[in-house]
Amino acid sequence: MDKHETRKKFQAIRKNITTEKKYIYSEIITEKLYNTIKIYSKKSRNNKTLNICLFAATKNEPNITNLLTLFRQEILENKINFYFPKCEQHKNSPENNMNFYAVKKISDLDYLDSKFHILEPNKNCTILEIQNTQIDIFIIPAVSIDQNNNRIGMGAGFYDRYFNTYFTLHNKKNSTIICTVFSEQISNTLFTKFIEKFDIPADSVVSEK
Repeated sequence: MDKHETRKKFQAIRKNITTEKKYIYSEIITEKLYNTIKIYSKKSRNNKTLNICLFAATKNEPNITNLLTLFRQEILENKINFYFPKCEQHKNSPENNMNFYAVKKISDLDYLDSKFHILEPNKNCTILEIQNTQIDIFIIPAVSIDQNNNRIGMGAGFYDRYFNTYFTLHNKKNSTIICTVFSEQISNTLFTKFIEKFDIPADSVVSEK
């Protein structure tokens, strides 16, 4: 199968997971991420604020937005900053690009301007200044991921473009990329032949298993 066929295969697999299982699996994944972030927070030097990029799920992705509630106190105390993506068209570019915005609570997310009917930061949220902000953890979705942590996304290339811009400005060693998927989305076949020049693999995978 080529990359397009592989994407379609795993989109179908993901879609066929029942709503009940997605809810249960999402709760488990959220708990795992909560524990992971706690560990990072304890390791943070000199009480440094932890900067974390999350995502708001489509109906077929793990729903992890409850992390905002679980870390409410840390957000209020400025110990953790969470950022969520928003897809926008830049004035000088025909392409839609992704920017991240600071989000402090779930009510900061809405569907008003979303191009893909996904919860996105509302107009009151502040854009992340990519040049001046070190992101400690990127938590991202995928359609599928292989055993070497190479991911296949939806095909629009939003994360690929963002990572290539971000890691031109910042050292990759200072950030951890965590991919969240349901276990059925983990491929036993390596995606080696699909890897392109600017693809950046995840550092780890979190599923319900």
